[in-house]
Amino acid sequence: MNPKQNVWAVETPRSLGAALRNYRKEAGLTQQELGTQLGVSRKLVERVENGDTSEQVRVILAAFRILGIRLQAVSRDD
Repeated sequence: MNPKQNVWAVETPRSLGAALRNYRKEAGLTQQELGTQLGVSRKLVERVENGDTSEQVRVILAAFRILGIRLQAVSRDD
């Protein structure tokens, strides 16, 4: 993360999860609250935040790499 801009490099499921955790906490939500809003369990939110994601996330990130697409950052619009 770039602390000056609050920008997260997204290259792995773990880095994607770290960005999600950061923004969830900034929003003042618990994993349970976010899970409820998403219609998923708290445990799934925890797994995503820890980088223990489904195979689909790994495939999407790998496909972007193969196609030469860089997900340079996840950031909040101001």
